[in-house]
Amino acid sequence: MFAGGADAWRDAGLPVESTAAIDISELAERLRRGDIRLLDVRDDEEWDEGHVNGSLHVPYYDLRDGLPDELRNGGTPLAVACSAGNRSSIAVSLLRRAGLDDVINVADGGIAELPEEGIELVRKRP
Repeated sequence: MFAGGADAWRDAGLPVESTAAIDISELAERLRRGDIRLLDVRDDEEWDEGHVNGSLHVPYYDLRDGLPDELRNGGTPLAVACSAGNRSSIAVSLLRRAGLDDVINVADGGIAELPEEGIELVRKRP
């Protein structure tokens, strides 16, 4: 582990970046307004159990191979969500490294909580 942590990193003049983060309530509100796209980075089985209609689906581990074309956009922010916020934070890091800047991490809450916020989930038909 790096002794001194983030403060020592900054003091050494090394680059520090931050990513915008929202909670599940704000995600729901922005989905209702239509001013955000949603990337669901959960596994296929979780996606099949329930996802937001119209959302994009790329499991977070598939992002290590680069940025899929469907994630590029013309200025609409991309919210990245999973079930709790851990995988989405990894995905955001991979997206940023691939050159996508307008990403927002859904850091508090997950897709399964969206029905409590009035956003319906759809299930994949067998």
